[in-house]
Amino acid sequence: LIAIQSQKKLQMAHSDKLESEEPASHLRFEWLNGLRRDELQTLCINRQLTPNSKHDLIKLLLKSKINTKEKFDSKTKPTLLLELKSRGYDMEDTTETSELVELINKHKKTKPTKATLSNLDESELVRLCNRRKIKIKDANSKEILINLLKESDVVDPEYSNKMTTKQLTAELRGRGLSTTKLKKDEMVAILQEEVTHEEQQLANHLKAEKVDKVIEDAKKALTDYLDYIKLNKDKIQKLTKKETIQNKGKKDKIMGTEWEDIEYMLDCYKNDMFDLRTMIEAYGGTDMGKDEETYKKGFECII
Repeated sequence: LIAIQSQKKLQMAHSDKLESEEPASHLRFEWLNGLRRDELQTLCINRQLTPNSKHDLIKLLLKSKINTKEKFDSKTKPTLLLELKSRGYDMEDTTETSELVELINKHKKTKPTKATLSNLDESELVRLCNRRKIKIKDANSKEILINLLKESDVVDPEYSNKMTTKQLTAELRGRGLSTTKLKKDEMVAILQEEVTHEEQQLANHLKAEKVDKVIEDAKKALTDYLDYIKLNKDKIQKLTKKETIQNKGKKDKIMGTEWEDIEYMLDCYKNDMFDLRTMIEAYGGTDMGKDEETYKKGFECII
């Protein structure tokens, strides 16, 4: 049943794929909540995504107000250099602290511009935001990392053996794929071939040993069930006849007798088995239709 459901999901996914454009990323966002924080960070790094981009930080700083009453006399030299640089004054590290204090006090009311802030790197912009008590995104928050991946239209990275096992594992788990007992070369191949979660699950369920077990379990269950019917056929016939007579002529009768319902259920199972056969033929590259006469032959209903 799981294999049949997986087949249907795969068919629907394939149909949707044909109708829409190729997605920028093959990550499956429904699986991201199950990833660890370091795995989400790896996915972001692989795509060169940062929770606080330089553009976002500059935007926050331009919206903020400068404290014109701030006193810089007791500030450290790195802080003074940073504040001056944000205002367009890139001073040498060797400049005396007293000169820096005098200069920043002179330009205390000068507001940083987009051009001057663009000369700062991300770490410097983060320091400025912290100094001004501007709230920025927490780079360690799973929620922010997930939203960053969802909202981004960045394409997936180029997969190769140059990537670390940690990077490849994060990429596979981001697609809902299993990484159990996979070697590095196998991980790369799966990612390059764009294998989906449904395809991997289907391949796993159709492994010879699993198919044999399903068939054997189904055979045992059906044999036990038929043995029960054979042993109790007289009782079943009487009960079915009684229920049929009682329900005869009832307009509100929706379902049949209990045994009629079971007969219908078995017929559905038979059709499901035929669907399963077709699926195995399609994905297994084999032909199971050699005994087509048996497939079409009717079976005696012992009820």
